[in-house]
Amino acid sequence: MVVEITIRQAAVADIADLVRLRRMMFEAMGYSDPAQLDTSDAAAAAYFASAIPAGEFHGWLAVTPAGEAVSSGSVAFDQHPPGPGNLSGQVGYIMNVVTYPPLSPAGRRAPHHADYAGVAGGTGN
Repeated sequence: MVVEITIRQAAVADIADLVRLRRMMFEAMGYSDPAQLDTSDAAAAAYFASAIPAGEFHGWLAVTPAGEAVSSGSVAFDQHPPGPGNLSGQVGYIMNVVTYPPLSPAGRRAPHHADYAGVAGGTGN
């Protein structure tokens, strides 16, 4: 199956897709309690609703020409004290990397860490 994919930054309007793909990731990891997953979905949606506009969460979606989000990847930054090897003190955490299974064979990929370059003010730290 050949599908043209566009990778774009996620916005508040994409929260439902971010939550859906995140749930797919947790289900693939073996989480199967619907109540636990529903609670996690609600908490994640609330987090995204505040963290995306605040610039505390940066997500990317792989989207088909039909507009279906089929893969995601994201990064959040923690603020640590600056040091000689990291003058910004920002430490990135890559998470929520998941691809819809029919689109995940070799040659397909979720957004890669190199796609996140420059998110932290272009410092690379």
